[in-house]
Amino acid sequence: LVQADQSRIPEGLIRSRYPSDDRLVAIPDALAWIGAVQDYLMYKADKALAKQLFPGIRGILDWVDRHQDPATSLPGNMPYSDSLALAPLTYQYLYALRQAASIAGYCGRQADSALWSRTADKLREMMYQQCYDPGRGLYAETPEKTTFSRYTNALAVLAEAVPPRQVKNVMQRLL
Repeated sequence: LVQADQSRIPEGLIRSRYPSDDRLVAIPDALAWIGAVQDYLMYKADKALAKQLFPGIRGILDWVDRHQDPATSLPGNMPYSDSLALAPLTYQYLYALRQAASIAGYCGRQADSALWSRTADKLREMMYQQCYDPGRGLYAETPEKTTFSRYTNALAVLAEAVPPRQVKNVMQRLL
């Protein structure tokens, strides 16, 4: 966790592999790192490490915020995105926001926790409106609703983007 944090590039993201001479950066890897921090904290109450890594968590989320589409407030045209579909990246961001809110609360940063929780709730609503297809009972990769994947729908469930009453239906359709 600490080495990944030390790999941070000036824009705020972490490298996908470190130590390394290359500058390979992937947004999903940076967002997953937030989850790794939360996982660690669930097993070891290390408030000092949480506080040490907190600026890095903020750096990643701030970077994503800076690259949102102003019209939709969804992740927009981002460097390092490799043309990822809108929904998987957004659900991973939503999940990272929820994890970061938990970490912020643990660190006594209640304002950050509340802000990230509100942002996650807004994203959940926007993605439901834009990507949920009631006819299929699944979440699409994009607002055009032409492609659907298990990965996207599993991320939607994991990120608590699927309303509780629909989780069972979505999961049954995935299996």
